[in-house]
Amino acid sequence: MKRELLVVSLACLFSSVSVPAQKAGAPPPAPQKPPQELQTRIVDFSDHKTLSGLPAAAVSGYPENCSADGVTFLEFYVYAHGSIWMPGDPEVIPDIYSIAADGAVKKIPRDIQVPNSDIYTTEFYPGADLIAALVTATPGKSPAGSQADNRTEYFISTAERDGSSSKLIPLDLWFEPLKVAVLDSGRFLVTGIDTLNKNPVLALLETDGTLLHMIDVDERPITSSRALGTIYKGLGGGTEQLVAASFSRADFVPYGSRVLLFVPGSQLPVLILGEDGEENAVRLKLPKGELPEWIFSSSGNGTWVIRTQGIGTFEALATTGGSGPVAQHLFEADPVTGETLRELRVDGMDPMYISCASSKQVVAVDEEPGNKETGTAPHWIIAVSSQ
Repeated sequence: MKRELLVVSLACLFSSVSVPAQKAGAPPPAPQKPPQELQTRIVDFSDHKTLSGLPAAAVSGYPENCSADGVTFLEFYVYAHGSIWMPGDPEVIPDIYSIAADGAVKKIPRDIQVPNSDIYTTEFYPGADLIAALVTATPGKSPAGSQADNRTEYFISTAERDGSSSKLIPLDLWFEPLKVAVLDSGRFLVTGIDTLNKNPVLALLETDGTLLHMIDVDERPITSSRALGTIYKGLGGGTEQLVAASFSRADFVPYGSRVLLFVPGSQLPVLILGEDGEENAVRLKLPKGELPEWIFSSSGNGTWVIRTQGIGTFEALATTGGSGPVAQHLFEADPVTGETLRELRVDGMDPMYISCASSKQVVAVDEEPGNKETGTAPHWIIAVSSQ
């Protein structure tokens, strides 16, 4: 199976990030063995079902997001006028679809309109009731002598998961926002960069987008991280560039009624955030040579499932955009101690197509190519495996 994915440099602050597809049929290499022998579980994806209701002539975003209740959410960039719209292109708002484990598909409308501006969206966050994403609006070209306001504007786009309504919430913040998560209360967590001091920022916002309070973020672990220094060494710019590039990749993940915040490609602790800010920090103890690429959402009970890859892949994506196969692996970890408990070996699907994963169930969504000989058109499939 092979899906066309969108490859974007990790250094881009406001674009969706993708990884290159692995060659069809090529099994991922085994991860380097840790000092202790890990228990292995097989995730069997040999059985799957065809999905209906997803666009065929489209490119899907990466990664596939999952809500805490185990529903997959996927962005689609559709073909238009013989060309393809890509993340980062102005005024390209991808469609979002939800995919339940039983195969039910629903399109979630989003009303994102900012007059006379080029609009960009970040990776979205699937909350319990709302889907949230940051929207950046940069002014279009103004006529000579025009008094038009040329400031970049920021908004939070929200859409009800049932498709009933959506809205755009304007932001007036003293820092440059990067990504957003939504709590069950409807309040927002926002990462950003202090444009004056070049420091990472984490804030809690009210439901109307007003600033409630800041959450302390220590940049020293970022600047002293060997892994992050290696990954972003090709970008130049020193400490400020390292902090901006690393923290722009920090990802929010649903964790029951709380939210996880982690920095891919690093050994920095995973922050557990709630209504009052940071509740705990957990340092992952992954096998040697493995760094977290994604942490799958969780109901708040059971283990964490973590998708990993080597530092060389992170470095290639950060500097050149990457090309060729990507070897990714899955591990379960204790959410209290961070200890790796077992490895998950995937059979019948590449780990990069897994959308939801827990200690009870793993879900993968992929597009199968068409077959001219049999007359089969390209189609989407879902595979569900119980551990």
